[in-house]
Amino acid sequence: MRRSHFILKLLQMKYIAILLFITSAACGQASTNKSKGSHRVFHRFPLEQRVALQKLSSTPHALTFNLFEHNNRLYFSSLEMGQRLVYVYDLQQRILVDSILARGTNECETLLPYSAGMLPDRKIWLFDPMLARVTWQQVTEDNNHQQSTLCKQHEIAQGYKYLQLADTSTAYGIRDIGMKGKISKIDLKTGVEIPLFGTFQNKPAGLSEAAWHNANMGALHFSPSKQTAVLAKTSLDEIEIFDLRNKTSITVKGPEQLKPSFKQISTPDGDFVDLTKENRRSYLLSGQLTDKYIYLLYSTAFEMNDGVDYGNIIHVFDYNGSPIKKINLSGKIAAFCISEATNTIYTISPVDGAISKGAL
Repeated sequence: MRRSHFILKLLQMKYIAILLFITSAACGQASTNKSKGSHRVFHRFPLEQRVALQKLSSTPHALTFNLFEHNNRLYFSSLEMGQRLVYVYDLQQRILVDSILARGTNECETLLPYSAGMLPDRKIWLFDPMLARVTWQQVTEDNNHQQSTLCKQHEIAQGYKYLQLADTSTAYGIRDIGMKGKISKIDLKTGVEIPLFGTFQNKPAGLSEAAWHNANMGALHFSPSKQTAVLAKTSLDEIEIFDLRNKTSITVKGPEQLKPSFKQISTPDGDFVDLTKENRRSYLLSGQLTDKYIYLLYSTAFEMNDGVDYGNIIHVFDYNGSPIKKINLSGKIAAFCISEATNTIYTISPVDGAISKGAL
């Protein structure tokens, strides 16, 4: 079982009593590539780069999937059991300076921050797939501390696992079950869902459409312009790049060209797949899209004990789906972000929560 799924199950078990009580009371070479229509296949990156990570500080927050930078501060969501969910690290002082957004099930609270981000007007948002809730909070900065104000939340339909916010009224998401498109556009104020981009193609024999959709699940990432989304599949060495303006997409597979085997599991809630460990590769939950490139954390581990949710490899693509380079980090990481202004990568260790940086 994947570590992220394991964490989700633990949290579900831990809070089921709370939720029940609440109910009762009231998140090579580029030349070797082959393209056919909107499907690109490649076998190796034209460039490999080794990056040495320099440790800045340790934190008690090793369990995280989301890390982003703004105004010389790092923001990250933590799955560690604490009262707060988002922590603020000052890169100049090299200390944690604040924490925001409470953990819980009350108004403007969240249990599982599976997806997180920051909108251009300094609104921090979290998506909780367990509560089917999007929560965001406005933050303002002074010289010494992070003052947090104005928290709001939106309930959405059950079944979404990964989400990205375009703004405070529009989101794009992918669900485990009940999906009629690859992703859906969601009006957060009305709850209206619009399926987009059709269904996943090339379904193996023996799998239902619902099970094949589940096999193509992955984390969504947005470009700074909010006009491009990338689906980094957590069970395949494959990504899909969506042009949200023109409603077109490009699928990119590689570099290992593996063919995982799936076993269908049918339950009252729908059809799912169990991924056997043979030929397993996956894109992890951490990734970032800059103005020019797509950066995605990649794992070559087979099983949870091998660190299937950790990685020291980052794949870089352009927005046409062309492979740019493979970054080999000096240590395993749980999450990362890129500062284009300083050409620096920041990371969090899954072992001790260490925050590190490296030059790209």
